[in-house]
Amino acid sequence: MNQWSSQLFQEKLGNKVEYGLACGQPNSGIDELVKLMCDNQGYKILDMQKISESVKATLGSEEEPFEGEVPVAEVEKNLEK
Repeated sequence: MNQWSSQLFQEKLGNKVEYGLACGQPNSGIDELVKLMCDNQGYKILDMQKISESVKATLGSEEEPFEGEVPVAEVEKNLEK
């Protein structure tokens, strides 16, 4: 290691952030903040609503769209994609 890395030091101590949660009121700028964090820190956005909608589309068909709430287990399967 050629230079000090606070992030690496914290990881070695076991203080690695696995995930975070960002929430805010509509029009509060939370989306912009999250995008900036992703761009600058290399985070990945997991938008549960968008993932749920895509899973819902795969559970139904054109003739019979899926109605109701998407099971959480199905959403969790798609988090890695």
